[in-house]
Amino acid sequence: MGGVTECCRALMALEKALGESIRHARSAGHSWDDVGRALGATETAASFDHVADAFAANKRATWELFWTERAKSA
Repeated sequence: MGGVTECCRALMALEKALGESIRHARSAGHSWDDVGRALGATETAASFDHVADAFAANKRATWELFWTERAKSA
């Protein structure tokens, strides 16, 4: 379980860095549409909610791939 904890801490650091980068991009005038495309989450997004929902769906698909028995065949 130590590996799980260590990876979770690393993931939180990455999430923080990503958030800072997104805030910087938004303050520089980039749209949520731009952010969604940069994340590879969605081609069209009108708001934070649209980007967050698409990104969460992509993350869930990744978790399912790597956290379940399917990971053995991937």
